[in-house]
Amino acid sequence: MLQVDGVPDVSRKAAAKVAYEFRGATEYDDLHQDAAILLASHPDTVRDYVRRGKLGLLHHWLWCRLTNAAGRDATSSNRTVPFDDVTSLVA
Repeated sequence: MLQVDGVPDVSRKAAAKVAYEFRGATEYDDLHQDAAILLASHPDTVRDYVRRGKLGLLHHWLWCRLTNAAGRDATSSNRTVPFDDVTSLVA
């Protein structure tokens, strides 16, 4: 699906936007890979948006899914305590 006109730009822009919104919690390269997986695993959705000329809606669809995933990752990483902090409490 990434070979379809306009889709690579949508993928890059959605990944960049989420990377900016969750800077420090996730990285662009990971998000761009996740975007490629989402696009490849939903070919009918991608084809529908492209056929209708709705790349903006495809961007929004992709952004929503990447944001949900990044939000889950950021939430779980906020609950993680570094090992050194734990051992200093016990010592």
